Amino acid sequence: MVSIQKIIDSVEEVFNGTMSKRGTYKKFVLTQKSRQRDYVQARCIYTALGLKYTDLSKSEMGRIINKNHATIIHYSKIFKNDIKFDRDLEIKYLKVEKIILNFMHHESNADLLQQIDLEIKELLNKKRRIISEQEISTTNY
Repeated sequence: MVSIQKIIDSVEEVFNGTMSKRGTYKKFVLTQKSRQRDYVQARCIYTALGLKYTDLSKSEMGRIINKNHATIIHYSKIFKNDIKFDRDLEIKYLKVEKIILNFMHHESNADLLQQIDLEIKELLNKKRRIISEQEISTTNY
């Protein structure tokens, strides 16, 4: 098990590198009241990993980020649907999970960490191929 604060710190660490719409870097705070996509995705990742790695109830998890248990259930459903189609969300999720597993640093997690690294590299390569294919198709016109 891992502390919920470690999950929050890990999520904020991964999302801190994102740029705002104005082109400036912003300090990412998970509990900030916002409906922007990054914040919703971060709270979804927090929910998924909190349910996976802690014994906290949905009510307790919600209270920590100023939400109620129904919102935590909603984030869980959103996450299950979005991760199927959103490669960036999947990459961010895997990065956060890797940080958590590194923190736990059990020998049994070594294989899992290696597998997560491979999945991240594979997803990034797929993303690059898709982008290059899109660039090629737009330049053909």
